[in-house]
Amino acid sequence: MLASYLVIKGLSEEEAFWVIVHLIEEVIPREYYSTMISLTADINLLLLFLSARHPKLYKHLKKVNFELPMVLVELFITVFTTNVCEVTDLIMDMVLIEGSQVYFKAVLTIMGYFEKEILQTTEFCSLNTNRQSSFFN
Repeated sequence: MLASYLVIKGLSEEEAFWVIVHLIEEVIPREYYSTMISLTADINLLLLFLSARHPKLYKHLKKVNFELPMVLVELFITVFTTNVCEVTDLIMDMVLIEGSQVYFKAVLTIMGYFEKEILQTTEFCSLNTNRQSSFFN
């Protein structure tokens, strides 16, 4: 997904390859792709931040059995390129500039943006599909 996103944005296949190499070797912690230890740690840390900054939202996600880590693994590994839109471009630019800590800012911002809507949702399925369609399109 990441490679196709970069090619769609106008990079040649070789340029896309070198951007991915740069992301893997320099920007994103290497353990994201090898042992996934850093990925797991970052997701746990993000859940801790979410519970501190948006406690009602965090409790609600638990109540409706929405497993946020299942969504975050894909978003983090693909650098948010699973649903391409203007937000994807901003996140990709910021990741290239600031590194993977942008993931925390992006997810907390997105969750804060949709907090009222998410708190009104009572089912996992509607929570998952509604948010993807309205924010990432």
